[in-house]
Amino acid sequence: AKHTYVRAAAKFAIDLSLWVGAWFVALLIIQGAPSSSFQRDLIAFTVLSVAFKVALLATSKLYLQRWSQVSFRNAATIAATLGIGNGLDLVFLAGAGARLDVHLAVPVVAFAFALLATGAVRALFRFSNERGRYTAAPKRTRVVIVGAGEAGTSLAREMHRSPGAGYD
Repeated sequence: AKHTYVRAAAKFAIDLSLWVGAWFVALLIIQGAPSSSFQRDLIAFTVLSVAFKVALLATSKLYLQRWSQVSFRNAATIAATLGIGNGLDLVFLAGAGARLDVHLAVPVVAFAFALLATGAVRALFRFSNERGRYTAAPKRTRVVIVGAGEAGTSLAREMHRSPGAGYD
């Protein structure tokens, strides 16, 4: 059980780091290096923004997903979580307008970067996990599924995803 908590905490930290990092990359690309007076305001905004992101990540439970079996169905949850968070950033920036001179395109570009980064990390994890399974596969038993409809398709998909079970 302790191992599961450590893994979940690591996934949470990775997601949060990618999300916050995407925001800073977008800021640097769009606006360049900030001035020293701007850095103070940026730190305050980042603290507030990270608090929103932590709450959204905890609510969405993205860190509890099995990255070895992540699919496009999970992409909707990821996109919704990132979209809500970056939407909140956009609303806050629009309201803070004169105080914090950040271009409104920053949260939009950060959303794209964060979505690409979190998707890429999960895809790489899944790819490396599946690749490792296929290289060390045990002796396999050939199986034919006949006339099982949607249940047969689902069974075949699961057998393909779990090569350790020994069915081909």
